[in-house]
Amino acid sequence: MLDPVALRIGVVGNCVAGKSTLVSKLRALGHNAINIPQEHSVSRRFWRRIKPDFLIYLSCTLPVARTRRPIEWGQERLDEQWGILAEAKEHAHLVVDTDPLTADDVAALAVQSINKFIKEQRSNERTDYATCREGSSPRSDLP
Repeated sequence: MLDPVALRIGVVGNCVAGKSTLVSKLRALGHNAINIPQEHSVSRRFWRRIKPDFLIYLSCTLPVARTRRPIEWGQERLDEQWGILAEAKEHAHLVVDTDPLTADDVAALAVQSINKFIKEQRSNERTDYATCREGSSPRSDLP
């Protein structure tokens, strides 16, 4: 059975998108959340090393990033980060544009999506168990 506390939640995104804030909020709620610094990696698959059960992708635009924190880089660097993050974005369970949202809004979306994922996983486990009980064994060497 899927344990919500044991669920490894990976958070990726460009600089200043809200990764650290979201990870802190999820941890405060008891989740096993990990900030994956993918945007600084040369490997587009760095996020896979963490082996998250649930992956969240956050992004923000340059104008919004500049309102959140003083930054010395421009659109070219942000575009590079988005390129490095493209594979993680494709595999993310939740993709969030944080521009119009507060940190609490982002956390609420994440928790809602995580809870839905957990519910679906539990439903799938029950379905698999029921199928096995009805006589179709998942192993070919069993009757």
